[in-house]
Amino acid sequence: MIRHNDATELCITKGQEGIVAGWQAGIGSKGQQVLDTLFVKLVNPPIEVQIDGLPVNIVPIPKTTTTVAVHLQNDVIKRVARQQVNVLHNFSMTDYTSQGKTRPYNVVDLGHCSSHQSYYTCLSRSASAEGTAIIGSIDKRKITGGASGWLRQEYRMLELLDEISLLRYNNELPDFIQGHRRNTVVSLYQQWKGSLYVPSRVPDQIKWSTSDPLEIDSTLESVEWKIFDKKAFKQKLLEDQKAAFVPAQGSIPLPEVNNNKRKGVEGESSRSKKKGKPTMNIEVDLSSVGLKWDAVDYSCAYDSLFTILFHLWLSSPLRWNKHMKNFTSFTSSLVSGFQKTYHNTSTLDIARDAVRVKLTSYNPETFPTGPVSASVSELAHTMLGSDCDPSVWIRCMECGAKVPINKQMSHIYCPVVNEHTSTSEWLKRKWSTPENTTHKCLTCELFVHGQWQCDSPPKIVILDIYDQPMSIDLTIYARGNKLNTKLHLKGVIYHKSNHFTAVVIDSKGGLKYHDGIKSCSLEDSGKNVSTIDSLDLSVWNGGSACLVVYARSL
Repeated sequence: MIRHNDATELCITKGQEGIVAGWQAGIGSKGQQVLDTLFVKLVNPPIEVQIDGLPVNIVPIPKTTTTVAVHLQNDVIKRVARQQVNVLHNFSMTDYTSQGKTRPYNVVDLGHCSSHQSYYTCLSRSASAEGTAIIGSIDKRKITGGASGWLRQEYRMLELLDEISLLRYNNELPDFIQGHRRNTVVSLYQQWKGSLYVPSRVPDQIKWSTSDPLEIDSTLESVEWKIFDKKAFKQKLLEDQKAAFVPAQGSIPLPEVNNNKRKGVEGESSRSKKKGKPTMNIEVDLSSVGLKWDAVDYSCAYDSLFTILFHLWLSSPLRWNKHMKNFTSFTSSLVSGFQKTYHNTSTLDIARDAVRVKLTSYNPETFPTGPVSASVSELAHTMLGSDCDPSVWIRCMECGAKVPINKQMSHIYCPVVNEHTSTSEWLKRKWSTPENTTHKCLTCELFVHGQWQCDSPPKIVILDIYDQPMSIDLTIYARGNKLNTKLHLKGVIYHKSNHFTAVVIDSKGGLKYHDGIKSCSLEDSGKNVSTIDSLDLSVWNGGSACLVVYARSL
């Protein structure tokens, strides 16, 4: 069996069978015979192959060179070049390799087949029942136990996609049912027809119902793309290996070795200085950086909000640069300070003070100086602004048209509730039009109501819940043009005795506490959002929750 696609136009392809017709050998470095070229007569090739000087369907397979790295026990790496003709003795093949081949005599071992599809593939290679020989055992459960759940789901999805394709061909499909993922298309189709709608051509064996529903996750999670840094990966791997290393009892560690060719001048960094753009100091750990409270000009409102925004920005600096700069001139200035802190050319305290100067100049009464606390709610409103709040509309489920309404999906809200509720439930009601308030569709002239949608859902949502009986959910959902956009809890601000503190949720779901007076660094609480109850977030260290920050994962 040929194992490489050496020449597809000559049928020298992976999986092609053949019979040895001859070979050429040479003399190796030790005087031994070495195979140079193997001549193979192809068995039932797709087309006849004729090479000058060779009979029909006989092709040459030359040896190829492969270089492998060998790691010796003394950490020396040797590279070995191996020359070999890429063929295998064809005594057996897998079900995958046998696809597309017809065998007059087919010997199959079904003992290791994992599913009924594998049974089918192996047995359907036979040209006749007389030429089929089954060896080994047969697991009847794999061919009589019914289709698995994922296979039944796959068939159901294909049936819906078949129906969608037919409607689109006949120009009977609403324009809003479109997307480049089938999950997106099927979810939008179910919104139009209903989750229990079953096309008439679906076989009874895979029909879905209330007791056996077709569940499709309509949430579209954004995926963060990263450029793989091979050097950083190796450095992290080396640090993990050092952390796992346990020295022998009584041994004395060797001093660190300086790999620089020239000794550094006393007082200078051992790293050679290069002209040009300043480089980022990768030795600075920003995962626990917070703001220090200013005892002269009280700054706890700024410290708590800016610390949460900094660690949110730190999760994806390039993407959050683009979005935060577009909110207001204050967030643009704050992001510039974040960048300088990230590159270790300034501090977070300097970034805060620069924004405070602008805010005080903008509104000295709301943002005073001296031993007076500012309102963290007013601060959030001013920082995020309302100019970039997206306009919303409702989808007409009859014709699929967008019905605009005179509303906006804001970045910050001050809910006033009279009964206990949760942040996600309140926002769900806020972002929808009730049945008694309808809007007329200009296309089909029907009245519509329901959940708001917008072309670009907000990437940050802040709730001012001071003195409200509201539990804090870990996620909220904003309806986009296609699917739900999930926003995750990123931080909570608490108020106690005229002082604001904050809890920051890091990228791994850990809860870190920031006080500012006791310590400017974030204190690891030892808790995780996966194990904490939403009611536990309403109070922290005696402080009551007053501001909740949600954001998308960019």
